[in-house]
Order: sequence, then structure tokens, then C-alpha cells
Amino acid sequence: MNKLVILCLIGIYATTGHAQTGFFPPTTAATTVGTSTTTAAIRPGTSPSPPNITTPAPPLSCFQGWKAYTSITGPEIADGSSVGPCPAYATQCDLTEYVNAQPNGTYYIRFGRCSTPATQTTCHDIRMDNSTVGMVINCSVSACNTSNCNVPMASNQSCPKTPSNDVQILPMCTLKQTLNQSFECMGPWFKDAPYNNPGMCKTNLDQMVRCLGGVTANCLSGSCPTILDFIPGVRAVYPTVVAIARSATSLSSALGLIPNISQPIIDMIQNGICPSTLGVVDPNLLLLLSNPIKIGLQQNVCTGEILDDLIKWSVEAAVSMQRATTHGEMCTAMNTFGTHIVTAWHTRCSADRLDNLLRLALTPDLHHLIPKIRIGIHVAIEFMQNLKLPGCPNVPVTPAPVCFNGTVVTYPNGTFISRNGGYIQCQMGVNECGSIRAVNTVAPGHTIHWVTGFCSHTNFRPTCDQVRA
Repeated sequence: MNKLVILCLIGIYATTGHAQTGFFPPTTAATTVGTSTTTAAIRPGTSPSPPNITTPAPPLSCFQGWKAYTSITGPEIADGSSVGPCPAYATQCDLTEYVNAQPNGTYYIRFGRCSTPATQTTCHDIRMDNSTVGMVINCSVSACNTSNCNVPMASNQSCPKTPSNDVQILPMCTLKQTLNQSFECMGPWFKDAPYNNPGMCKTNLDQMVRCLGGVTANCLSGSCPTILDFIPGVRAVYPTVVAIARSATSLSSALGLIPNISQPIIDMIQNGICPSTLGVVDPNLLLLLSNPIKIGLQQNVCTGEILDDLIKWSVEAAVSMQRATTHGEMCTAMNTFGTHIVTAWHTRCSADRLDNLLRLALTPDLHHLIPKIRIGIHVAIEFMQNLKLPGCPNVPVTPAPVCFNGTVVTYPNGTFISRNGGYIQCQMGVNECGSIRAVNTVAPGHTIHWVTGFCSHTNFRPTCDQVRA
């Protein structure tokens, strides 16, 4: 009987300058051929190449969103549209043309969307949707069933070049711009927290919502291409989101615009942020949001129960902020949450595994998006690392150690067999170097010794049971 990993020792070296490794140890697999047995190290983050997938027929593509003009002949004055793929159910492209008479002027509108004969846009729909912003006159609807058949005149908008270290996530905003502008809106509310007066808390919260609404409306305007355009029908949703963002004057009014949301849910969310009495966030709310991505993230990209930990950290941060009596305690809660996220990504998740998961999840014609998704994750993690909270002291950043990242295999007498890897600068969030020493019986009477080094963190050290598994 083949005995695999009969002795395992784990060594951890704090950040004292000693060099060790950069990720979790390889799994040792044994293969028996005839009477001999060999072992092979399989590095985390690698998997067999995905099978060849037949490229499906492209979906119907339509002009989606709206363009506004001063008259039927132009010029164009606003553009909230693009041309993109439709949902699978769509069989035709609509184009609605109408005049919207408002107190400050009259505008000619072209509105496009993906539809079916049963869901085709009607002028009644348009009049109802515009009832609060003007009077609709001279409305007409047409439909066609070939890709891009409803595209009106070309947009005169010029699109800036996206930097190589960022991604264009919305028509007018990159991911960095979206994160920075959104955080600027949240800053004034956080600066005065915690609040003894729930009324003041809600006043500042409503100001934050109005600011975020402006950012949303601005970022979603225009027709510049984005990384999200591959999602069928996504552009057609933007006008609705922009309308909600512009009409939301408070958190309560913003939530009230969400279809089918009940007042108790609105009250629970608002009181969770500005509690009238000391309360605790219900973890079940976070569980509802987590389940759709839990399996793919935990089984394919990260080690351990990563999403369970994320939920736990989120609840701990929310509860700590609710119970905070000083601004310093608010700062500590947020900084601790950010440190958990950054450390977990660098020590427990594999970018290579993420690539493999995306290759299996996306059709081949979308594989060009994978590098952009990786850049987006890097941008988000970097944002968390460098986040400066209003009114909070700067937290000194301890540089990550340099560790040996690889495996050395020898015979029991120390004779060298093989070595791979080398010394690396560990990622932010790593605070120690570690090593695993194991003895494998590869055949009766024959053993080998191997040592694997890795970047580690005090809270996420591997165990011998993981090595044996």
C-alpha cells in the first residue's frame, strides 16, 4: 500500500527578513505503474486545459438606450445608448421616435431596445414613463428582426482612451474613477460617524445618496464601449437606472423606486445604517446575496470557506460600526475589514484558478475579457489597500517579506533531486514566511523528502491535514 506524506512538519517564520515562499504547498499525487510508484507535484492554481467549446451563433444585436436631439434633424445633445447583444429571448429590435415637450424646451428622442412581438414598446408605455417629465407627442414605434437594424444616426461622442492599468466599466467612467468618485460621496457621512442623533445621520446619508445618484447618472451617460457590453441587454437598463439615480433625493426614496420592495425592508435597511436604537445587522441578509457566487468562488478560485469568512467579516464590521462610540472605533472597524479582504486575496486566492474558471464560464469569443477582469480585480484590491478614510489616522503599511516560493526535493541523506521556484517579494497582506517539510514513501523502502516554502499570514496558515488531503 502506497503511503503518502507519512511525516509533515510546518514551519512559520515571522517577518524577520528570513526568506521562504509564496503560496500554498503543492499537492503530491502518486501514480503506480506496474510495481513502481512515482510522485508528482501539482501546483495550486493549475488545472487541465478547458475542453474545446463550439462557438454558439451570435445573439441578435440592437441599438439600446436613447439619444436626444434639438429637432428631428439634430443636432444630438445627449446620448445614453449603445449597440450591443440582446437577451436570448429577444427576436426583434424596437425603435421608438417621439417628441418630449418639457417646460424648458422640446426634444426629439430616439429610444431603442430588444424585444419580442409580445413585449414590443408601445407609445402608451412611453407616455406613462415620461408622464412626470413632460408631454409626449408625435410618437411612432417600428420593429425589425435583423441585427442592428434599428440603429439611428451615428453618435458624435468621442471616447477617451482607457489607461492600461484600468478598465472601462461604465460608458463615462473607468473602474478607478467609479470607486474614487463613489467614495468621495461616502466620505462626508463617514467623517461625522458615529452619530448620536439619528436625524443628523439620515440627513448626511440622504446627501450621500444624492451625490451617488449624480455619479451614477454621469457614469452611465454616453455610448462609449465598456467591459460590461457583452451582457445581453445591459445597455437597455441604463436609462431606467439613470432615471432612478436622478430622481432619488434620499435613501428612502431611492429604495422605494426598486420594484416590489416593501416598506419594512426599506425601514430595516435605513435603520441598519442609522439605527434609532443600538442594533445588530442580520447576517441572513448577507447570506442571501452570497449564495449565487459561493460555489464557484470557494471551490475553484480560493482555498477554504472564503465566502463564509467574507460574510463573517462583513457582519463583524457592520456590528462594530453600529456599536462604535468614537470615530476611532469606526476607523478600526473599516480598516480591519479592508485588511481581511486584501490579505485573503493575496494569501488564499489564485489568479490562475480565476483565469481557468473564466475560460470555462465564458464562451471563446469572450476570452479577450479575462485580462480586463484581472485588471479590474487588481484595481479593486489596490483601492482597498490605499483607502484613506476621512478623519482616520494613517495606518502604517508594513512591507511584505521576501520569501522562498517553491519546492526542494532530496533523498533522506540530503542528496539533491530537484528544485523549482525561487525568492520573491510577497504580496501586500502577507506578514510571514512559512515552509512545509514532508516525507513521502514512493515505493517500499524508498522515501523522498521535500520542503515547500510559501508566503503566509498568521490567520491563514496551512495544516498537515491539508497536505495529506
